[in-house]
Parts: sequence; C-alpha cells; structure tokens
Amino acid sequence: MELYLIAFAGLILHWLGVIDSAIRKSDFDWKYFIQLNLYRFIMTAVATALIIYTKDEFATWFPITKLSAFFAGYLSGDIFHRVLKVFRERASKIK
Repeated sequence: MELYLIAFAGLILHWLGVIDSAIRKSDFDWKYFIQLNLYRFIMTAVATALIIYTKDEFATWFPITKLSAFFAGYLSGDIFHRVLKVFRERASKIK
C-alpha cells in the first residue's frame, strides 16, 4: 500500500506542474481544463497502479523500490501528457 501512495504522490507532483503551466495562460478556464485532463489523470493513475501491482513480475530485471515507485508515478504522467500533446498537435494540423 505504501508504494501505491508514493507513486500517487509522484503523479500528483507531475499534475501540479501541469496545472501551474496551464494557469499561467491568459485564457485559462477550470471547466475546460478539467474536461481536457480528467481522463488523462485517470488513465495515468491506472497505469501507475498497474506498474506497482505487477512489481513481482518486474522484480527480476527492475525492482520496485520507494524511489522507483515515485518516479513511475511522475514519469507515467509525463509520458502520457507528452504523447497526447503530440497527437493533439498533429490532429489540429490535419483540420
């Protein structure tokens, strides 16, 4: 349970950075931000929980410690955010 909380803390730290960068924009709107990012947050939380849940299978080549659980939470949010940002930019160029 402790690893889940540490990984979730990493995920929250990443999303605080996302919120901070979004608030600085002049046309920031909470309702639009939540609509755009709620599913992203849920998906990254599920992905992080699955990484921690399958820690026994990863133990042979990558042991999940407290530090790696924190980074798994932080980086899963960051990777998911960047991938979706790339696809959003490509979709806007197609229109």
